[in-house]
Amino acid sequence: SKMINVNCLTPIVLSKCLLPHLKSFEDSLILNVSSGAAYQPVPYLGIYAASKSFIHMASQALYGELREEGIMVKTFIPAPTNTSIASNKAYSGKLEKVEITVSKALKILENDDPMLMTAKNVWLQKLFVAFLPAKKLIMEAGKMFKPNRN
Repeated sequence: SKMINVNCLTPIVLSKCLLPHLKSFEDSLILNVSSGAAYQPVPYLGIYAASKSFIHMASQALYGELREEGIMVKTFIPAPTNTSIASNKAYSGKLEKVEITVSKALKILENDDPMLMTAKNVWLQKLFVAFLPAKKLIMEAGKMFKPNRN
């Protein structure tokens, strides 16, 4: 799938190819975009959520591997942003403009944390995943993300 190539393979291959160049600088940064969807199964957006989970975990592992070499790897979890993937009804009325999302990310880029987050209430998502039975979690997410069938 194109989504797997774009969200999983491309960032990893690109990072690996650029690694020798990045090591030649005193400080370098790899910034990968994840999503709150990385924390749970999302019916109707399953490949998207799984691909974001992949890059989320791979980026954090790279943070642990490359930090001592002067390469900071960060995972960005943006607030719901007005992109083509966000055309789903679950985001209606809550979408942030891309320019605002990028501006917010740049403002918090300097910290030493492997995670940049402008998304709100991700802690609540993590709580639901930890405590709700899988079937209930999947059914509720399915209700939220089921496409309009007019």
